[in-house]
Amino acid sequence: MKNLKKVALVMVSSLIMASTSLTAFAANTADDDLPTGTVSYTKNVTTGVRDKTNTSPVYMNNKSGMTLWVYANGGRKPSSIPVTYSTNTTIGTYAKVKPGKYVIHTTIYEDGYRKAWLNISTGVAGVSGPCKGVWSSDTAGSYPSAN
Repeated sequence: MKNLKKVALVMVSSLIMASTSLTAFAANTADDDLPTGTVSYTKNVTTGVRDKTNTSPVYMNNKSGMTLWVYANGGRKPSSIPVTYSTNTTIGTYAKVKPGKYVIHTTIYEDGYRKAWLNISTGVAGVSGPCKGVWSSDTAGSYPSAN
């Protein structure tokens, strides 16, 4: 009887430890609203920084009604983000995101970064409007690629 209790205790302990570790590594797929504000070729908005927990693409549902120019990056967000983009980045990914649900393929996680954030403008002179939609740092489904 003592051995049966020990086996049961070990099994329960193992299940608790396994469920705790799975929770710690769960994908960060909850939708966050995009920052409100007007975006244009010369004016951008920046999301908050979110945990990046796996190699899945960044998800974005663009509800702005216009194509957005999105810079997905990892790590700590700089205090100032210029609207003039440079392609000399090793972790950032630029994508034109049409209205709708898309993924932005990045190497943020593979490059060792565990945080992600977006910088958003229109990328087209003369086009401006309110930024609307949601995003998540990890993807929970299959969507067309914005890249």
